[in-house]
Amino acid sequence: MSQSGFVVYLNGKGEIQIEKGLVRPEDIQQVANCDNEEVAADTKKEKPLYSKALCDSLKNYRLHSIKTAVANDYESSFDLALYSMCCTSFRGDNFCYIKSLDVKCNNYKYPAQMRHDDETLIAMIEVQEEFYKKLPFDWMKITDELERYEAMCALSAEDKQRLFAACVSRTIRPQLSNENYTCPIFEQVGKNLEVNVSESWWATESNLFGRLAKSTLLKIGRELIGDEWAIKNMNLKKKTIAEFLEDFIQNPSTKKISDVQIEIIKKWLPEGMAF
Repeated sequence: MSQSGFVVYLNGKGEIQIEKGLVRPEDIQQVANCDNEEVAADTKKEKPLYSKALCDSLKNYRLHSIKTAVANDYESSFDLALYSMCCTSFRGDNFCYIKSLDVKCNNYKYPAQMRHDDETLIAMIEVQEEFYKKLPFDWMKITDELERYEAMCALSAEDKQRLFAACVSRTIRPQLSNENYTCPIFEQVGKNLEVNVSESWWATESNLFGRLAKSTLLKIGRELIGDEWAIKNMNLKKKTIAEFLEDFIQNPSTKKISDVQIEIIKKWLPEGMAF
C-alpha cells in the first residue's frame, strides 16, 4: 500500500469507507525517481573487455596450448573422454565438452587476420603438426580395411595410448576463463596439466595491445608498472602506449625493475587466458 493513493474498506456500520492521501506528493516523486534509476541501470549494458575478433584470437592461442598438453598426457585424455562418454550415454546430456562420439577434429574458426599474418599462431600450429607426424600412423596407409584394423590392434599399448591422447586433444572446444558460459572441465584439465600459455604466446601490439581500449591499456600498465606510470602517460596516444607495453613485456630485463618483477612480467597474461 506504500505506493497507493487511497484504501477502500468496510467500516463498522457496513458502509464503504475511502481513505485518501496516504502517500505524500514528495514521496510519489521519490518513488518515480527510483523506478527511473532502476530502468536506467537495467538498460545500461556493460561494454565487453574484448571485441568479438580479439576474443576469438585469444581463444585460439589458449586452445592450442591445452591441445598440446592433453595430446602428451594419456591419463588426462582418457579421463576427459570417459567422463564425456558416460555423461552422454547414461545421463543423456546433449552437450559434453569433447565430441566423444564424433571424433572429428574440432577446428575452431580462425579470424581472417590470424590465418596468414599471426606468426605466433602459425608457430603453435607447426609444433602440433610436428607432434602428429611422429605418431605411429603407418597402419593407416594399408588399403584393405580388415588388414588396417588388425595392424592397429597389433600396436603396443604405449602407441595406442599416444594415438588415443592425440585424438582426444583434437576434439577440445576453446574458451576463455572469463566468458559468461565456461566449462569447468576445460579449466580443471588445464590446471591439472599445469598448462602455461605464456610459454608459447606473449602479448604484442598487433595481437593484443593495439586491439584494446586506451583505458584498458592504462589499467594493464598500472598493474605491471604502477600508478605513477599510468598517471604520467595517460595523455599519450593509444598506439604509443601499446608499443611501450609490448617492449616492456618482451624485454623486461632491460628495465629498471627487480628480478621478482621480471618473473611476474614474463608470466603475465591478459584476463581470461591463464589456467
